[in-house]
Amino acid sequence: MQAVVLQQVVQILSRRVSGGDGGKQIRTKRRPMRLGQAGIHGLEFRLKFGAEISRRGQATSLAALAVLATGFVVLIGAAAAGERARIFEAAVLKTLGATRGQVLASFALRSALMGAAAGLVAGLAAGAILTQVMELDYRFAAGSALAVVAGGVGATLAAGLVFALRPLSVRPACELRAWE
Repeated sequence: MQAVVLQQVVQILSRRVSGGDGGKQIRTKRRPMRLGQAGIHGLEFRLKFGAEISRRGQATSLAALAVLATGFVVLIGAAAAGERARIFEAAVLKTLGATRGQVLASFALRSALMGAAAGLVAGLAAGAILTQVMELDYRFAAGSALAVVAGGVGATLAAGLVFALRPLSVRPACELRAWE
């Protein structure tokens, strides 16, 4: 039904443009639209608009995923870069009598605090950007804020503990002699 109506509209418009009606204006009866009835053009517009919004939403999701992946790679790089210092720290702590569990707990606590600080900074920055740059209303959402902080803690803790295993296995005497 809609295809037939669309073909008729195209035929009428092409006759107007080509002058196939002898220069006369073609007047068609217009029925008043009922509430909720948008007509063929309104439907096409809604379909095109919905598709465009969907594409933009997908692009935004992919960009967010790329940012998260890049952030995680940077986090892993930072954890790997500090491994040498953690080896020395573990050697000193073991020499002073700390057990492997205590050293691991110290590394885990440091990573968790860094993740919490990063999550807190991210939440505050998001609020500032929304209110000052984008000029949007900002309503604090405790659940989302806790999820961001928990995600920061989890990611930092995971990256930090992966690179804490090697410092725990190093013998303190060999490492401290190498630092002389």
